[in-house]
Amino acid sequence: MGNGKPGSGDRAKIIRQEHSAIATIADTETESDAVDLRGMVEIGLILPTLTNCTLTFLVSLDGESNWAVVRDLDGAAVTIVAGLGNFAISTDDLAVICGYPWVRIRSSAAQGAERQFIFTMKG
Repeated sequence: MGNGKPGSGDRAKIIRQEHSAIATIADTETESDAVDLRGMVEIGLILPTLTNCTLTFLVSLDGESNWAVVRDLDGAAVTIVAGLGNFAISTDDLAVICGYPWVRIRSSAAQGAERQFIFTMKG
């Protein structure tokens, strides 16, 4: 048996540093605080149980001003139909926000309690 060091006979393990960032929509509000995604690659988004709504993403270069709604090539806002249950979104579905340093989540309906959205990322 090896001692856990590469080349010692044990299978080498690849360790990735994983991170998470939380965007919070306050009770009775429709927009989350800003999440700093600089230097990270999104690998997923975990959504909480929500008041029935659709979600859109806003992005900014500085996290303070000039927030823009993420739209597709036809000019329609990119939306997620959230419904009531909690669920997760994959990297493929988050490709529309990859590369933007700051992100907010906007709900079409005021939330009935504080809601936390967890971005899982690697950097």
